[in-house]
Amino acid sequence: MKTITKVWCWLMVTCGIVLGMSSQVQAGVVWSAYFETPLYALGTLTGQQGWFHSGGGDAGEVVNAAGGHQQAAVGYNLYSQAVFSPSFSTDVGGSMSVLFTYCPGLGTTTNYISVTDNNGGLISVTFNDSDKHIWTGGTGTVDTGVNFTPGTYYDVSLIANQLNNKFAVTVNGTPVATDQAYTPFLAAKNFFVSGGGDATGNYNQSYFDNIVVAIPEPSSMVLWGLGLGTIMWRRRRSLAP
Repeated sequence: MKTITKVWCWLMVTCGIVLGMSSQVQAGVVWSAYFETPLYALGTLTGQQGWFHSGGGDAGEVVNAAGGHQQAAVGYNLYSQAVFSPSFSTDVGGSMSVLFTYCPGLGTTTNYISVTDNNGGLISVTFNDSDKHIWTGGTGTVDTGVNFTPGTYYDVSLIANQLNNKFAVTVNGTPVATDQAYTPFLAAKNFFVSGGGDATGNYNQSYFDNIVVAIPEPSSMVLWGLGLGTIMWRRRRSLAP
């Protein structure tokens, strides 16, 4: 019921914004992950619903969250690793909004979250531990100057616009970067999360959840993303399971 309700909310906002506009692509959710039962079980994320991993250390985990819910974690126990979602496709030009909830770890770690393909297409956001700033990356890396607090949940959206090959980033509904250049997506994509660890224990876990990848109306990309960012669909969860 939780998943159905959230997807319904996304679709309602999409329809409200694009109503009356000419449509170049069909709007709608193309892939999502909420890490709840029965689709996901507690334990290693790799192998569940097509997720896979690379790098050293653990393979990412599905863990408990407050309120009887589940979420995914990287930086679980030791070292760094990266986890990849199964491939998903949107329109060839690459217009899409990617929305997710993220909680950077309390320990020494830098978390890099992106959508990427096999042909150089890339949009990303990085929670950089060294300066506690949020950075963005496409064809270049940009320090937004926006601070984050480890152990705090953030609702993030990456909004890619095929009309000008630029993307925008919002955090908790507030724009932190606009007009960031990116290489157009030409192939199936993956949602990618890397986590770092300092080998000091579970407190260094970072969490991600509520991932929604959708195709909005191209002429209203940023407005659509900002509208989605205002929806309070995320129950705030404590860091401890």
